[in-house]
Amino acid sequence: MKKTTNSILLLMLVFGVAQGQFTGIGTIQPKSRMHVNGTAWFQGDNTPLAANAGAGIGIGFGPGGSGGYIFAWDYTSFTSRNLWLNHTGGSVMVGSVGTPLAKFEVQGNGMRAIYANTNTSEGLNANSSGGHGVIATSTAFIGLYAVSTAPANAGVLAEGRYIGVQGTATGSDVNRQAVRGQLDGNVPGGTAGTFVGNTAVFGTLSKTAGAFLIDHPTEPATKFLYHSFVESPDMKNLYDGVTTTDANGFSTVKMPGWFEALNMDFRYQLTVIGQFAQAIVLEELFGNQFVIKTDKANVKVSWQVTGTRHDPYANENRIPLEKAKAPNEIGKYIYPKGYGRSTNDLLDILKPTNLSSTATPSSEKLPGNK
Repeated sequence: MKKTTNSILLLMLVFGVAQGQFTGIGTIQPKSRMHVNGTAWFQGDNTPLAANAGAGIGIGFGPGGSGGYIFAWDYTSFTSRNLWLNHTGGSVMVGSVGTPLAKFEVQGNGMRAIYANTNTSEGLNANSSGGHGVIATSTAFIGLYAVSTAPANAGVLAEGRYIGVQGTATGSDVNRQAVRGQLDGNVPGGTAGTFVGNTAVFGTLSKTAGAFLIDHPTEPATKFLYHSFVESPDMKNLYDGVTTTDANGFSTVKMPGWFEALNMDFRYQLTVIGQFAQAIVLEELFGNQFVIKTDKANVKVSWQVTGTRHDPYANENRIPLEKAKAPNEIGKYIYPKGYGRSTNDLLDILKPTNLSSTATPSSEKLPGNK
């Protein structure tokens, strides 16, 4: 009898008991409808169930033996339902152990950490009211790779109360780039980057060409107007104006109080207007003013003055007139086509990022959709 009792107790500990509406497995004191003490192991595919099974959680074996899955499903209406993980608090970790670094942490361990794909809305929508919405890190390739195949939509849409997108390039590569815009394809038009609103650059802006683009002043409905920038080998500032000399042929042109603190190496141009007369710069710039003298009285004079910046930033960041190419840049070009070279001779810094290892995977058969 004692042996039989011990056997019954052992079975109760191993297989559990049913107490009222509570069922326990591995415990004789179940605390809920189903209480499992220890590791639960599910093998085989539990779907599909009968059509009147209602809504619940499905746990089964993946298609073709690829792994296990958990999903929320309603067999009565044959529709998917929501699945909540740790909705009361705590973090969810995939592929990692130890202290979590975020509310949802995924360690890729040699492959993509997260792959988000949709054909109706955002692939990934991350919202945070106190920290970063998304932190994507890769020690071998691209931290975050986002693609949108829908026309007139963005691969990445970022919004912030202070900074919408910030790019920081660390490391020692001479070609490192904090933010890069690459315009691909053979279709005319498009831009590598578009800024709508005021744009600030704190540093040197380098370009191969520059222009302003506006609606054509006289034909705004049908045309645009382009003007090229004025270029100079120096960090040049240009000022101009019109003055009229007095009865003795003198005119003192006063410049702003900061003029000589900003500029040096002045150049002058004078043009008399409305009559034949001679005009000279009688006294060069000193004390933020200069004096014009004409050989006749009351002569209208158009003047132009240029100066070269010598403020602290300009003095420490002079733009070189010529710059030798680095060893890894020799034989490579910003515009190889113009010199009869192929795109293989493009500077490395201008070559598109290699995305071959981030090709979009083929669609996978989702659990429950058999």
